[in-house]
Amino acid sequence: MDARLHAAAARGEGRRAAPRIPPWHRRERPARRHQPLSALAARALRRRGRGHRAARGARPRGLRAGRRRPRPRRGARLGAACGRRRAAARPRPGRAAGKPGPDPHHDRARRTPRAAVRRPAPRRRRRRRTRAGRRVRSQGRPRDRARAPAARRAGRARARGRPRHRQGGGPPARAPRGAPGRRTALRTRRRALLRPRRRGRGAVLGVSPRGGRPPGAAVNGAVNGAAAGARNVIAVDIGGTHTDAALLAADGTLHVHKVRSTPADPGLALVTAVDGLLERSGLAPGDITAVVHGTTVATNAVLTGDHARVGLLVTAGFEDILEIGTQQRPDLYDPWRPKAAALVPRERVHGVRERTGSDGSVVTPLAEDDVRRAARALAGRVDAVAVVFLFSFADAAHERRAGALVREELPGVPVTLSSSVAAEFREYPRAATTVLNAALLPRTGGYIARLQARLRERGFGGAFQLMTSTGGVIPAALATRLPVALLVSGPAAGAVAAAELGLRLGEPDVVMLDVGGTSADVALIEGGLPRRRYRGEVAGLPVALPQIDVLPIGAGGGSLARVDAFGSLRVGPESAGADPGPAAYGSGPHATVTDAHLVRGSIDPAGLLGGALPLDAERARAAIERDVAGPLGLSAEAAAASVIRVADGLMADALRAVTVARGIDVRGHALLAFGGAGPLHACAIAEDLGVARVVVPRHPGLTSALGLLMGEGRHDVGRTYVAPLRALDHARVDALIGELVDEATSLLRGAGVADAPELSLDADLRYAGQAYELTIPVSGACALRREDTERLETAFAEAHRAAYGHAWDGVPVELVTLRVRAVVPRAAVDWAAGHGPPRAPVWRRRPGWDATGTPVEYTVVERADVEPGLCGPAIVRQTDTTTLIPRGWRVARADGLGMVIEREEN
Repeated sequence: MDARLHAAAARGEGRRAAPRIPPWHRRERPARRHQPLSALAARALRRRGRGHRAARGARPRGLRAGRRRPRPRRGARLGAACGRRRAAARPRPGRAAGKPGPDPHHDRARRTPRAAVRRPAPRRRRRRRTRAGRRVRSQGRPRDRARAPAARRAGRARARGRPRHRQGGGPPARAPRGAPGRRTALRTRRRALLRPRRRGRGAVLGVSPRGGRPPGAAVNGAVNGAAAGARNVIAVDIGGTHTDAALLAADGTLHVHKVRSTPADPGLALVTAVDGLLERSGLAPGDITAVVHGTTVATNAVLTGDHARVGLLVTAGFEDILEIGTQQRPDLYDPWRPKAAALVPRERVHGVRERTGSDGSVVTPLAEDDVRRAARALAGRVDAVAVVFLFSFADAAHERRAGALVREELPGVPVTLSSSVAAEFREYPRAATTVLNAALLPRTGGYIARLQARLRERGFGGAFQLMTSTGGVIPAALATRLPVALLVSGPAAGAVAAAELGLRLGEPDVVMLDVGGTSADVALIEGGLPRRRYRGEVAGLPVALPQIDVLPIGAGGGSLARVDAFGSLRVGPESAGADPGPAAYGSGPHATVTDAHLVRGSIDPAGLLGGALPLDAERARAAIERDVAGPLGLSAEAAAASVIRVADGLMADALRAVTVARGIDVRGHALLAFGGAGPLHACAIAEDLGVARVVVPRHPGLTSALGLLMGEGRHDVGRTYVAPLRALDHARVDALIGELVDEATSLLRGAGVADAPELSLDADLRYAGQAYELTIPVSGACALRREDTERLETAFAEAHRAAYGHAWDGVPVELVTLRVRAVVPRAAVDWAAGHGPPRAPVWRRRPGWDATGTPVEYTVVERADVEPGLCGPAIVRQTDTTTLIPRGWRVARADGLGMVIEREEN
């Protein structure tokens, strides 16, 4: 039956029918921290002579219920203790389990008739009802009421994909011996933020063992740092409030600089920062070999709608791909929520008569007259054109010919082909990614061209490169053609730096907290590797490209503080940004988190950036009194403390969303905080999460810029090829891998990369009939041999069991997508370069208020004077940030790499 399902699914794409999916292949959601090792991480382990050890805090599981011992139903009141976690529950008949997920098989034909997949229903069991007794957790612990919603959602997710006889309706599963009953409570008031989005199809769940990557190895398996063979490299990260820059000189000296951002003209801040670095280092523009840039221009263009007008050509009959989408709603229980406007209005979508089969054969020849007619209808109405034909990933001849015809009819209008951007199945994610790329082409291309022109005017003649969402660096020529790859550019650089710094400090498992002036970004790093995924999302649109898994929230130093109509204190997501900025900057009219810190005494009233940015304490106090203290009837100091506590709670909730909500015990990790405002909030957030160690880099406000220096040259390409793993056409597979290798290397070579890249091969695998995949490393030789089949099946079963708690023995495994990664090695960055031994500490005292608004006297120390043993309450000042150490915390380490702050009881 599984073979028939596969054969039917491969015959066509996008048919209207939606056949029933067997219940034992329903979507699931990750529930554990163990993930499959990437090929490069495994290689790093072998170099160290270590095996794949189990990660700390492994989650024990209850015994799996068999066919004759179903799992208990959700909501049953039992007097006996249950297993490690609540058993998965099967929803009542007629009600779906969880939110309806996107249809993962838009690119498919009609499947086997319903009768072919029908299974006999299991015998109905009488539901056990008990009026007395309490709901209990393992070892007799009472169930936490506040966690009920999250537990129900997790239970539904775990139930999906299991046969009916394993979804509930029977006695409780027995816990294994010694299974701890550790609780993971989520406050009821945090449910809205913590409600996790279901992982997209094929989400990468990169697993790392403890200490899985040795210090000095690349975040993605290559050597870190400035461009290979390059010297005098500058990195510039433009944020919403400040622009951070770093220069790695040929002698290993590290120079850093920070300036105010210029939102109206981002390039002005970049050249200002570059000029400042050149002045500090004494170098001339001609001495600079490369400039690496991290930008949010692509993300901001999508979020604000400030992008190009796009026309879309699709296969006739599928003009509503973008309108229909996946039928997923952001809020399932809000029927009045308006639907977001499509990127391409329906009047700019044109159908073209053509059809390519799933095997690449021509079903209907391309009607060239339709293409020309559509192009003429779009003339003068669009700035870019996207072409998305069904099954173009199998044979792109129709798309390429249509693109050539559009260029003939519309000279000067950029054209994007889906086969060039995301050559994978599932037409909606592919169409959305292609349209996003087309929409960003004019704006991003113009932005990059203007930056290059400004640098050339100053005498710069080196390479200009940009950070991508994968944490790699690509030349400007390639970024101009593929701007959709820049959507997570800035946050990805921070994750790269956090992973490397954590390893060098002996903390391979960290949670990253990057707090800037406009937003905060959080990410999970285990074994020295940032978690990655191959399906992202921006502004509610799927992005079928790989990226580092970073969660942004609207809470930063410039976030506005206000009291709403119901008398509740709100912080963010609106931000004062760089212009006008917080009230303390002298021009902002509204209270912000920065103003609250100034009133509380957390930051020096003498100013920021070493005094280059003076602060107006009286103006900040007036804003807090007007916007917060007055409406709440509090003193200015108590109101400021409340604003900071709310901001701390928002950031802690975001960190729970990437750890606790995914079944990961964050208490075994360190919190690595950076950004201009991150160290101000780090210890309070760690206290809330139960984390015992906080890591603050040597240059917290410029860590993302340092991550740009560490990004390796990298490009990822993939191609869908659906076939049973044990029945592959190896000649076709070898040819496909060769095409991917040629594409990846030629793209880098054509963009000016002369060095030979390191190549690796991954495969997206699934059980036959499933609607999601897991990415498994194949080999570093970029070859899929017959003898690799059994090893891949075993690795996939282990990865599936680690991610979802089970594996299906006897169910065929399918190959879905092959992926080739080309990586150019980098040189190493010495984080401690240019920093001498600490001086004799010079301390002074300053009054302030703690988190509760109680008066306290802070010890104020310059960062260069910090020594281990410094205890809170203390404030550590430096040019790019301020670190707040509350009472009960002490500095355990302070050197050129950074500070490690621990709770005193440890």
